Amino acid sequence: MSQKETAAPKPTKASGKTLKPSKPSKPSTVDCDKDHTVTAKDDKNVQGVLVVKSCHASRFARKPSRCNHVGDKLGALLKSRLDKAGIKGQYPVNIVKTAGDKTQTEFHYTIPCDKSQHQTVIQSLKDSCKEKDFIDTVTAENQPDEDDSSSESDEETQRKTTTVGYTKKPPATKRTVQVKNCDDDDNVRSEDDQTITGKIVVQDCPCEKRFKNNATRLAALSATLDKQLRAYYQKLYNTNINYK
Repeated sequence: MSQKETAAPKPTKASGKTLKPSKPSKPSTVDCDKDHTVTAKDDKNVQGVLVVKSCHASRFARKPSRCNHVGDKLGALLKSRLDKAGIKGQYPVNIVKTAGDKTQTEFHYTIPCDKSQHQTVIQSLKDSCKEKDFIDTVTAENQPDEDDSSSESDEETQRKTTTVGYTKKPPATKRTVQVKNCDDDDNVRSEDDQTITGKIVVQDCPCEKRFKNNATRLAALSATLDKQLRAYYQKLYNTNINYK
């Protein structure tokens, strides 16, 4: 009798789950002329707000080291420019707050700086923002971790998946706002020989927090007012002005 052959054991299916690698985020972008504002905070500091597109805000909020790396890179580029201009010293970029959503991140930062150097530092910051090394650093820090639930691949899956029992939120209610007392002369007055100040009161507009937490809203409002003022002078006096 022939000896029975023993069947080879069938391979068993692995029970453990393999983590799916996160999909890389696309490169971040920034319009340094439009979305980067730098102003004097006081005689010893300047402050800035930088809005970066294609940049996931929650990743920076959860992991402060990402902010540190972005601030360090901007600070290094700033120092290089100031050294070339003959200005020595330390000008660290301290990112004090981030805000935004899945599409953009606002970086709020401060820099210690004497009043005599404000203009040079402000201009050097705006130039440093445009350097490729800086935006490359932001792009690198914006990449998801392996276990990052906010990766773009997960976001795409969530958009394609319908969850049972999900209740769709009603669309936001649009409000028709009205500016109050536009003809009141007390709202616009001369501050000194070089400056006038004004106040605009908007009714039915519960939006103080929205403008306070989003510098781009204020910038857009200011730009619209500038445009209307220039158009008014051009039409009435046939004169071009550049007041801001």
